[in-house]
Amino acid sequence: MPAINKVQRRTMVLDCDKDDPPAKRATFFARQLSVGEKQEVLSLMDQLDQPIDATNPIESTNERFEAMATAAKICISGWEKVVHPETGKPLPFSKDAIKNVLTESEIMEVVNYVLRLSGVEDGELKKSARPHSSGAANSASRARRRVKK
Repeated sequence: MPAINKVQRRTMVLDCDKDDPPAKRATFFARQLSVGEKQEVLSLMDQLDQPIDATNPIESTNERFEAMATAAKICISGWEKVVHPETGKPLPFSKDAIKNVLTESEIMEVVNYVLRLSGVEDGELKKSARPHSSGAANSASRARRRVKK
């Protein structure tokens, strides 16, 4: 029997949301990765750490964001209390929604949490833990995850 249970999940709260009341706190569902998934995520993270040029499979900023969203989609299986930034209605979990809700640094926080959960050592994460120079944490993203009254 495989040691990884794809149904079993752990909850994760982003650092920026930890002080929110539990009733409004956005929660992400993380799961342990298989070896193949770990390889895919680590490969994406390695590519993200390289400069955008002809030697890197990621050749544009747009491809960079797609790679980040792909890595996050592999690492998380869903969320709750994440709402649409304009309507305040619950936002269904999807790769596109990830790109519209999380900043680069928040995606890295999620991915690194799941990689640690899956047995990747901190030394292996150091390169991919750095957010790209083009993106700083966006304070608006925190507001997008909150239920607006």
